Order: sequence, then C-alpha cells, then structure tokens
Amino acid sequence: MNLIYNNNLKLIKNPSFKQTKMKSLTKIIQSKNDPRIYRHISLPNQLSCLLISDKETDRSAASISVGVGSLEDPRSTQGLAHFLEHMLFLGTEKYPNQSEYKAYLMKNSGSLNAYTASNETVYYFSCSNQAFSGALDRFSQFFIKPLFNEECTEREMQAVHSEHQKNLMSDSWRIMQLVRSSALKNTSYNRFSTGDLNTLKKEGIREELIQFYQKYYSSNLMKLVLYGNQNIDEIEKLAYEYFCPISDFKKEPLKYKDMPFTSENLSKIYFIKTITNVDKLEIVWYLENLQPHFASNPGSYLSFILGHEGKNSLLSYLIDEGLAMELSSGTGNELDLFSTIEVTIKLTKKGLENYKEVCEIVFKFLKMLKEKGVQKYIFEEKQYINQLKFDFKEKEKPEGCVIQIASNMQIYPIEHVLDHGYLLKEFQPDFVQKILDQMTTENMRISVMSESFENLESIEPIYNTAYTEKKLDSDMIKRFQNPIHSPKLTKKALDLPIPNNFLPKNLEQLQGESEEIPKQIFESTQSLVYFKQDSKFLTPKANIYLRIYSRNEKFPFDVKAFISAQIWNEMIYNELRESIYIAKMANLNASLAINGWGLDLHFTGFNDGLFRFIEEISTKISDTQQNFEKDKFNIILNDLLQGYSDFEKGQPLGIANYLSKVITETGPVHYINDLYENAKILTFEEFLKNSSELFRSVKFEWFAIGNLASYDVRNMAMTFEKNFRREVLSNDKIPKLQKVEFDQGNVVPFYEFHLSEQKQKNSAAVVIFQDKKVPKPANFIYFWLLSDILKEPFFTQLRTDEQLGYMVSVNPAENRGISSIQFMVQSERKDPHYLASRIYSFLNNFKEKIMKLDGKEFEKFQSSILVKILQKELSIFEEGGKCWAEILKHAAHDFRRRDTDANVLKGIKLEEFVEFVKETLYNETKTLEILVVCQKHKEENEKSREERQKAGVVLKRLESIDDFKKNKSFYEDFYHKGK
Repeated sequence: MNLIYNNNLKLIKNPSFKQTKMKSLTKIIQSKNDPRIYRHISLPNQLSCLLISDKETDRSAASISVGVGSLEDPRSTQGLAHFLEHMLFLGTEKYPNQSEYKAYLMKNSGSLNAYTASNETVYYFSCSNQAFSGALDRFSQFFIKPLFNEECTEREMQAVHSEHQKNLMSDSWRIMQLVRSSALKNTSYNRFSTGDLNTLKKEGIREELIQFYQKYYSSNLMKLVLYGNQNIDEIEKLAYEYFCPISDFKKEPLKYKDMPFTSENLSKIYFIKTITNVDKLEIVWYLENLQPHFASNPGSYLSFILGHEGKNSLLSYLIDEGLAMELSSGTGNELDLFSTIEVTIKLTKKGLENYKEVCEIVFKFLKMLKEKGVQKYIFEEKQYINQLKFDFKEKEKPEGCVIQIASNMQIYPIEHVLDHGYLLKEFQPDFVQKILDQMTTENMRISVMSESFENLESIEPIYNTAYTEKKLDSDMIKRFQNPIHSPKLTKKALDLPIPNNFLPKNLEQLQGESEEIPKQIFESTQSLVYFKQDSKFLTPKANIYLRIYSRNEKFPFDVKAFISAQIWNEMIYNELRESIYIAKMANLNASLAINGWGLDLHFTGFNDGLFRFIEEISTKISDTQQNFEKDKFNIILNDLLQGYSDFEKGQPLGIANYLSKVITETGPVHYINDLYENAKILTFEEFLKNSSELFRSVKFEWFAIGNLASYDVRNMAMTFEKNFRREVLSNDKIPKLQKVEFDQGNVVPFYEFHLSEQKQKNSAAVVIFQDKKVPKPANFIYFWLLSDILKEPFFTQLRTDEQLGYMVSVNPAENRGISSIQFMVQSERKDPHYLASRIYSFLNNFKEKIMKLDGKEFEKFQSSILVKILQKELSIFEEGGKCWAEILKHAAHDFRRRDTDANVLKGIKLEEFVEFVKETLYNETKTLEILVVCQKHKEENEKSREERQKAGVVLKRLESIDDFKKNKSFYEDFYHKGK
C-alpha cells in the first residue's frame, strides 16, 4: 500500500476567523493507482474535513455526514430525522427561494440528494468545476441558517408520506421494519425510520423540527468531504470560507447501550408473507461487536466460506439436493454494540417445504468448519486478492467517492477511510474460531419467507406484513445442534474451498499497441473483432465483450423458443457456476444474458488467466451434446414463472416504462403476459428441441480492451470460431429491432394498464413526445438540452408545489436512433389521467418562458451539458462500455462521439432550439401516454378521463398492447443496418 504524507502545515487566512494554526494532518492510506491528493483537517468549530484534489476531474462534489439518524427520533414523532432531511432543501436565510439550490445545480451539470440512515444523515451534490464555490455556498447554508418555512412543512410532509407509500410493496423494506419492530421495545432500534402522515402530522411539528436540528446538527458531529480540481490549498480555503460558520454545540457523539436483541427475542423462527413470489430462508446470528477488529475483519472470513459457491460449498450441496437456487452471506455492524453474520438462501418449492432440512444442512456445514478449524491458505488468498484490488482500484465518480468517504469518517480512523474494506492485516485463527463458536441456536433468528403463507398470527403495524413468530422448539434445536443430514441426491461433500487456481500472478503492463480508438483486427465470414490496448489507465486488467448473433425458424421471434433460450442460459450458468465463482474470487467476472439478438457474454478483471477463463466457458456453451436434467429444468421454469407473475408488484413507473418499450418497438420484443402464458405450457421436450436449435446459425462480434496484445485477442476469436462450429448467419438475417413512428396530430393515444394487485396504492403516468425531425443521433442532444431546462421547474411544480408524488422526473431517451422526451409521475394521491393533465398543464404554463428563453440562460444550460458530454472515463470498464455501444451500432460507428456530440451542442442556436421545442411539444405533436392504474384510483381515473375530454383533449384509447402498432409505419433499425 502506498502511504501519502501531507506535511505542508501552514497558517490559513479566513474572513470569519483569525489566523489559526492547523491541527496535525493525518496520513491517508491510498491505492498506488490513485493520483489524487488527500488532506485531513479539523476546522476551528471541530468540523472534520477530508479534502481531495483531483486535477483530472471534470466534476466537483461534496458531502456531509451528520452523526444522527432515525434512531434519535422521538417515540411520538417517528420519521422526524428523515423529515428534517427533506426540509433542509427548501430554503435558507441567505437563499430563501426553495428551488434555488436545485436550480443552480441543474444549470451547472449538477446532481443532488440525501439519505437518512439509522445513525447518520448524509447530504451530497456534484457539479461542474467552475460552479463548485457557488454550490458550496448554497449547500453550507443548510447547516448554518435553514428557514424551515411554515408553508413548506405540510407539503414536504406529504412527500415523506409518498416516499413511504412507494416502499409499501417492497419486501426488503417490509422485512427490515419487521426486524426493527421485533427488537426490544425499550431500545432505540425499535423505530419506524421513514415516517408518514400518521407519525408526523401533529401540532407543533415545525418547532419540533427546529429543536431536533438545534440539538443534533452540531459541527463536531459532522464529517465533510470536498472534492475538486483545484489545488489542495484552494480547496482548504473553500472549507474554511463556507463551513466555519456552522455552530458547534459541543455535542457528545451518540452512544447506544441497550441491546435490541437478547435471549428474550432470539432463538426464534418467523414465518413471513411476502409480496413477491420468491421463497427465501434467512438465518442471522447476533454476535459480539466486531467493529474494533476491522483491520483484520474476522467476520469476512466466515461470510466468505458460508457464501462460497465453488466446489465443496454449501450452495452446491443444496442445489444438488434440489433445495436451493441461490445463496449469499454477509456481515454487518450495528450501533457499535453488536455484529451480525447472515445467510440468505433462495429456496426451491421443495426447499420451502423442507426448510428445517435446509437449516440442518447449514448447521452441518458450520459443524465441519468448527471441526476443521480456521485455515491460513483461505485467509492468505483473500488477503492477496484484496491487496491487488486495492492497489489497482479504479477511480470512482466524484459524488460516489464523497458519499462513501463522509460516511466512513463516522466509523473508521481517518487514515483508513479509503482502505478499510480491503484490510486483512493479521491472521487471527483463535478469534475467528471464537466467533464461529458463537454461531449457535441461542443467538440466532430464522426467517422463512413466502407469498404462499396463509393464516399467519400477527400483523406488523407499519407495513401490514403478516407473520407468525415462534420460539425454536426443542426438536429443532436438537436437530440443529447435532446435524446428521444424509444426502439423498448429491454426491458432493460439504468441505472447505479448494485453493483458487485463478489468482493472478503476472501483473506486467504490456506496451506497443497504443491506439486512440478501437481498430478492427480480424474479420471472417463469421467473426468480427475489434481491439484497443489500454494506454490510459495502465492497470493489469481487461474488458472483453462477445455477442453471439443467433437466428433459426423460431428464435428469437417465437415466444416459447425465447423462453427456452432463457432457461438454457440459466442451465449453462448453473453448470458453470462453481468455476465462475472461483474466478470471481480472483476478480475475474463473467456474465451471460439472452436477448433478442442472441447471447451476450461479458468478461472483466485481471487479464492474467482471463483467456483460460473464457476458453472454459466457451467450451461449455459450444457443446452440442448438453445433458440437461428435467428436475433442474422444472426448478428454473418455476423461477421464471414466479418472476413473470411478480410483474405487477414492481413500481408502477417501472411497469409503465416497460410497457412503453413493448408498445413502441417491434421485432424480438415479447410482452410479459405472453411470456407467462407460454411458459406455463412449455414442456421439457419442447425445451430440449428449442435449445438444440438455438445456435444453428450464428455470427460473432468481439471487442477487447485493456492490458492485452492484439495477436492474443485474434487467436482467442479464431479458436472460439473453430470450436463453435455452426452455420454462418448472414448480416441480412440478424434480428432487427424497429421503432414505431408515432402519428402526428392533435389526437393523443393512450394505453391504460389496470393493476390487479390490491396492495399497490400508487399509479403512474408517462407522457412521451417523439422526435419529429429526420432521425439521426444528433437529435438526442436537443432532447437532452430540453430535459435539463425543464427538469427543475417540472420537479418543483409537480413534486414540491402540487405534491403529486415522490417520483417525478423528465428525461431524454434514445433507442436505436429514435429520440424522445419522457415526462413521468408516480402518485399515491392522484389517478393517471389527472397526472397526465397536470403534465400538459405544466408544459402550457411554461411555454411562454421557454419561447422567450434568455440567451445567457440558454448558454448556461449548453455549458452544463457540455461538461457531462466531455466527462472522461474513469476506467477501462467505463471506456469499454462506451466503445462496445458504438460497435453494436454497426453502420454508425463513432468512437469520437464525445467530440461529435460536443460540436452538435455548441452549434445549436437559441432560435433553432426554440423552434424545435415549439414543434416537439406544442404543434401537432407525436405523443403517447402510458397510464398504470391501481385499484384505488380506478373510479377517479374514469372521471379524470371524462374531464379531459370535456376540456377538448382528443383521446384515443389503445385496446391492446399491439393496438398502437396497427397500420403504423416503422423506423428502420437506424443503427443495425449490417456491415
């Protein structure tokens, strides 16, 4: 590890303070691949600051973590800390306009957000470098003199309520609340963290907010991170200038003494009814506090072995027994009081019925670990790969960097805020064994989760989750303490992981093939290969993409053939899972995904061993004599059916976006109902026939970038083609995607999707305006510019002022060369037709302003987007993703798209843009509405539709998912014209 010492102590001049000698600066341990300069200081008000100077960054960022969260909510006003987080965005004494902060950032390539956790509240933003000082001025005022406007209080309370309503259909939120509700009643952990109108709407709420703020928002409980392109001294001056005025109430850091989980509420099993149709088992052990041992991280050793998926693993055993499909394990530290180790298992139906057997197998695995003891080779493998990962760590985006570090500063010594997650300093077998011995039935809880559960005994009051709580009976305890499970199907053993043969050894940096853009290095009748050697990031890593285009009489257009391909993909992945997992532990990653063109494969990680890894996977997928098992087919098919049946249980806005894709595209795009109905009747014999034909005719397209040599990449592609012997798929047979061309005129087509799920209380509206110009990639820049101009006022009007819902946004979209702008609202309060009417109302009210847009203001938005366009990639993985996207456009390759888009943006004149807006949004538009209606809004929606029609809106209802495509013209697949 590379230690960076910052020793330039000096006196700082500050307008608010006399010259103050800096406290001793602390050395920050950073990756040897990290060129940034770090400095830690403590301001005179005891605000701890980490300053980061990155001369190469395109954007600046800042974050403050306040050391108080929802655990300090008064019992009578739960959600107060979260409500306060919302209120700080709505005006300060220096900047009283509630939209000032957001509007400033939107004009300066900015983003902003915040979140409230159990014991901290984190605020953050990013912006263009030149706007950093102005953004810090506005941001710092949150913590100096916020207004807590009376008129905003009621409205923002509704926003908090809407946010909670959004979470009601989320199993993760529901189960988290059940854990909190089952904590001992007198402890801080027993809280409802987000709050809603039931907990917040009360007399004197504003005064209570102010009291909470004054009690806890003390500078000495805050951690600040500033990230900019200025030199470190200039960033330090910004810290002094803007953050010294924050008051120091000399508040003691919050400490928690009462254990929320003891013998009173452990050694229990919970049966929980879920929203989604996924069956899970979770075992959590509550252990002594491991946080002080973070440098050796003993919990990670145990969670690593429990969550292992290679040979001898717990998961492999469970899969072969037909009991499970997935397994994960992790550790957590809570309140500086206790730690947890958990195992979460995705069960098959057989596993759900035999959950006790699954638990017994877990304890049998634990028994083996206890008997064989802690192994040094496992620790050393993890230590080695962690060191390599840290040494060659990619640079994060500025906003992600500051958020993580600000939070870390609340927990770790300042020198370890960057490397804490990679540390494995000392092998401590006795201590790890001690923790392992604590993993007993006395200090654990088991949760069995399924949608199928009925007649449960209790209801959790916040999320209305049905559950039954029971003490572990003596038979279960005896069974788990003395596990004697005998395998019925598997021949695999439960044992320690085998040594990892994928660990990278050769970290040499290759030279000599420096190219600015990817070049074609090989072409045959069946393969096309592009390559770019890394000359920018200089790490021993690589990024390799492969698309196998495939087509036969059925795939990809026949629904059953498409489902069969998805099942084939899962079957192959499961057979490769042990190898893929071992490689993953050596930082070699692989993904396989079926889509409408065929199969996409993506390989990333250290380049040493990567070709061997690809060869192992390619040998398996090219095998024409696959021996698939019917039992595993049935398990995967059932999992697919569960996923399809959960479609309506997602966020309505997500459903609307999916529907817009299906409605507006033609080609290998399948509707969820068609997938579900055909999956129900798919037989094993049909699957075998379809999968045997899947790759009858194929074409390969490759792109490799990183620490590789072109001749190795060429040989890899040639070997792959030689081993994968199939018919050649000609370019004109490659599946094509086409976009529906919307009708132009004053008729507004709409599609209503009525949710049958009674528990969903939210509806959504998406209004799409399609490009009226001749399709070309440059048109997207116009929509991007329009979106950035409308984003803040649209949010302010519909979310802040009208309080229609928590999720309100406007975004540009581009799909296969066709551009559009999409206005989206999800609401618990109002029906979709009403939401759509408010979108048009906003546009009508904003028309005059945009038609009279000031030239200087227009230039600010142009400059803001220019910063985003010109952002440099931070890793070969980011660069590779952009290059691969261009390669897949085929006829439209533009590896200098950043420059192309920048020139388009610079060339847009105000008058030309205003004319574009007039044509796109106001004059005989090309429009489509997707409306998702929950049961609660059904009647209101009918009334709102009638009111819109009475007001003169000419609506045309689409009767089916395919109705929009009838008698329509289609844009050619703009990009995919073949090469």
